[in-house]
Amino acid sequence: MDRSKFVFRGDRKGDDAGSYTGVDVYFNPLVMKLVEVANCAPESSIKSMQKKGLIDSVTIERLRPMMMK
Repeated sequence: MDRSKFVFRGDRKGDDAGSYTGVDVYFNPLVMKLVEVANCAPESSIKSMQKKGLIDSVTIERLRPMMMK
């Protein structure tokens, strides 16, 4: 299994608790499945942004099919 690892070692000079203190932390892989349950922005919000000039006409055309769902 491929895991991410974070290693921290203290230096040997100074007041370390031992001659070579440190910690190894291993992270198990995290698998996420993203599922769309609705449009992330309602059509009314997109139209409002368009009227205010906050969204480009090219972007509106790209979003139009999703707005019709």
